[in-house]
Amino acid sequence: MPYFVERLMENQGSAVVVQKADTVAAALDLMIEHDFSQLPVVDENRTLLGMITYESILRAARSFNAKLDELFVRDAMMPAPFHYREDDLFDLLDELKATNAVVIIEPGGRVIGVVTNYDAAEFLRSRTEDLMHIEDIEFIIKELIKRTYMDENGELNLDRLQTAIGKPRTRRGEQSGASKPKAFEDLNLGDYINLLMSRAIWNFCAPILDVQKESLYELLVKIRQTRNDLAHFRSEISPRSRDELKYCASWLRSRYQDYEKEQGSRFIDTLLRQHEEDEMARAAREESTAYHLALDADGKPEEGKTTSRSRYAALADWLAAQKEERVSLTFEQVEEIIRSRLPDSAFQIRAWWANDRVGHTHSILWLEAGWKVAYVDLGEEQVAFARIKPNEGGG
Repeated sequence: MPYFVERLMENQGSAVVVQKADTVAAALDLMIEHDFSQLPVVDENRTLLGMITYESILRAARSFNAKLDELFVRDAMMPAPFHYREDDLFDLLDELKATNAVVIIEPGGRVIGVVTNYDAAEFLRSRTEDLMHIEDIEFIIKELIKRTYMDENGELNLDRLQTAIGKPRTRRGEQSGASKPKAFEDLNLGDYINLLMSRAIWNFCAPILDVQKESLYELLVKIRQTRNDLAHFRSEISPRSRDELKYCASWLRSRYQDYEKEQGSRFIDTLLRQHEEDEMARAAREESTAYHLALDADGKPEEGKTTSRSRYAALADWLAAQKEERVSLTFEQVEEIIRSRLPDSAFQIRAWWANDRVGHTHSILWLEAGWKVAYVDLGEEQVAFARIKPNEGGG
């Protein structure tokens, strides 16, 4: 299902317009009042004739060497790009590459609204935010499932996990061995929800989540439907669905973070004592290094070497230089090491710190350096890294 232009106009009121006989000064007052950088120009029937913008006003004033109250809209009017409400959003985006605003009209030419670059960006941002919440929900569910099959040393028993993946298939009456169960990372959100609800995993997770199993399942089923609607463009999600999505992501982050705090306290308390924190801050400042290019005899980059690398390479370099098995850093210390700000998502989205070998450049770097995130506390803005042991995937 495509996204239609009308979705960008849901909260817009009646379009603010001017006519050719209006003064430029009056048009400018309207633009300032509504914080617009352009206005459609219409006739008495609100049929589109053109557009007036800050740029076209300046051009007219300079050309005529006239004051604004001496000019009329017709003197500063320019052709207006337009689309219809039923047009595909992505066709409109192509138009917005060349201009800041597109007028939306009815088939007869009557103006019904204006869509700007800002409107399109906000629309797409909200969809991206929804998908980020989905990613975080799925990530935490996966982490809870994996925690069920970890030993006292934090090692994941892949055989037990893979056996658990195959059990629901057997209960549905499928022949054992008819087809090999999927790998854990290849499952979909529905599969992860069903695994979470299975007896063994729920018995482990129930004290962590502290909620009625049936209630959580009902909420997660709705989240799964919302995820499918977003992923397949089936329909616009309702305000209630969006609110449930945000609530579920926030609630799961809170419950999982409380659990991580409890589990991590054995080494986090030690690592973050004032003396150790001071030492870590000093080490971060002294040992933080930027990526150095391999140079030839003339001091030029060696052939085949790139001149740029992710800023997170400095974090990977710093971790690779550590002697301990576990280290803890505040987000501020991480920023000192990479010599730049962490993105907002690092402070808000638990999945940003996932040990992802595919989708996240920053995590690929620390995994390749032989380290993984063992614990992260978004509230306290702290992250603990642990050295990856031999034969351990780090995911």
